[in-house]
Amino acid sequence: MARLLWLLSVGLTAAILGTASAIYASQTLKPTGMVRIGVWEAVSAVGDAAADPYAHAYIASSGQLPPGSAEGMRFVATQAGDGRALRPDCTITVSGEVEIARVWTLSVLTPNGAPLSAGRDMLAVHSQDIVYNRDGSFDLTIGPRPQTTNTLLSRVTSDVALVLHVYDGAIGSAPDNGDAALPTLSVGTAASGC
Repeated sequence: MARLLWLLSVGLTAAILGTASAIYASQTLKPTGMVRIGVWEAVSAVGDAAADPYAHAYIASSGQLPPGSAEGMRFVATQAGDGRALRPDCTITVSGEVEIARVWTLSVLTPNGAPLSAGRDMLAVHSQDIVYNRDGSFDLTIGPRPQTTNTLLSRVTSDVALVLHVYDGAIGSAPDNGDAALPTLSVGTAASGC
């Protein structure tokens, strides 16, 4: 009887620790195949059948639907270039170009990828809605007051993540060489209390 209880306790402990480690690995650890361009991160080829199983678990545990290899890539930024958290009440400035795609969308989400309750605020923009500079770059502000030609108004006061979906056939090869450029991010100024 004592041996049976010992075997049950060992089995139960193994099941609990195994489950806990799987949850930790799929929700906390970054999957292999991460592509990093500036402050932007993406999981490459997560929609392919040959993708890393941990990448599949990482995406699935967040409740996201991974894009297929021909559908584009999803880049996420949770901090500005100086390492500060993205806070719309401090005005986030997105500047530069999306060299690796002609068609893209930029969305403001919670840091874990959930939609924000925006009320009347528009928290996403499409590349066709942007007014570009002569050199092909753009400037976009996200904050409580309009500041540039391109503005997403937001009354959100907590940390956010910016999600850049790029939809173009060229993105499958461009991020691998690290030469592609994505917009830079900055948050407020010291004068504004941020």
